[in-house]
Amino acid sequence: MSDTTNMTARPLPTWLVSARNGCRVFGPGGRPSRWRPYGVQHARQVGAVVTACGQPAADWEMFWDLPFPAEPRVTCSDCRREVQLGRKS
Repeated sequence: MSDTTNMTARPLPTWLVSARNGCRVFGPGGRPSRWRPYGVQHARQVGAVVTACGQPAADWEMFWDLPFPAEPRVTCSDCRREVQLGRKS
């Protein structure tokens, strides 16, 4: 038996959250939930090997379900500024 998820097509945002590491966040009852960024969240575009602030990020996690900024209190301020200015990496 397989699980199916109701998937709806939606366009990817221009900037996604990228971070050096990820961690499993636990939900109610201690069940594992989604893979979430751990540490500072940077902005990165699909296919880019650097973040919006210019850091090399080819081997960083890309969080496909989190448009940047997902959690403004833990985002890179340089990435936030570049995204707001509308610059592309």
